[in-house]
Amino acid sequence: MTLTKAQIDELRTWGEIYTGAKDEIKHMIIARLVDRIDVEAGNKITIKYKVSFEQFMSADQASA
Repeated sequence: MTLTKAQIDELRTWGEIYTGAKDEIKHMIIARLVDRIDVEAGNKITIKYKVSFEQFMSADQASA
């Protein structure tokens, strides 16, 4: 998946909105960013994001 500048801008906007948002809005933002959350024995938590950090950073650098 390759991110466009518009998608990067949208992610940044969500970050700004998240800080002061109500719980319902926070839930919607997380649902758009997270593919799944696995909880294993011993409370080991693994979060699978829809966009990797590398994808985000490479799209951000390409748009600069």
